[in-house]
Amino acid sequence: MGEWVTIREATRLLGVSDDTVRRRIARSELQSRRDGQARNATIFVELPDGLPDSAEPSSPSMAAPGPSLGDVIPPERIMVPVDAWTRMLDQLGNLHAAGQELAEARERAAKAETTSDFLREQLREARERLERAETAATGSTGPEAHPAPVEPQEPSTRRWSGFLDRWRR
Repeated sequence: MGEWVTIREATRLLGVSDDTVRRRIARSELQSRRDGQARNATIFVELPDGLPDSAEPSSPSMAAPGPSLGDVIPPERIMVPVDAWTRMLDQLGNLHAAGQELAEARERAAKAETTSDFLREQLREARERLERAETAATGSTGPEAHPAPVEPQEPSTRRWSGFLDRWRR
């Protein structure tokens, strides 16, 4: 009779995967027993006394190397953690949204510039019409056609002082 061990211990001792151990149990190559009820049962495997050469326990240093990542993953691809990939996709989405907002802002700026140019042209034309109307009204075209602007005068303090004198009485 051999030693009874869990499936996990058997995989370590035999140097195979747990699926291989379960297949050997199903093919009756290994004896097994359940300890417990239903889903919570622990399965024990009986290891034979003399393990065949292919089933001898292997140390990690003596184990045959498995496939390298280069064999499994094509060279044009890389492995990325899921949370890092999700963050990158979120940032890409934010970048796309910012690009759309920038395009809309540029469109509004171009429209505002066009409107500004149009309004400047309208103002220039209105000033020219006003100047022509003033010239036609005065009948002259010289510098006297445009009288000098009237300088604002300071309000008379005399008027206020009289008002205050009357108010005090």
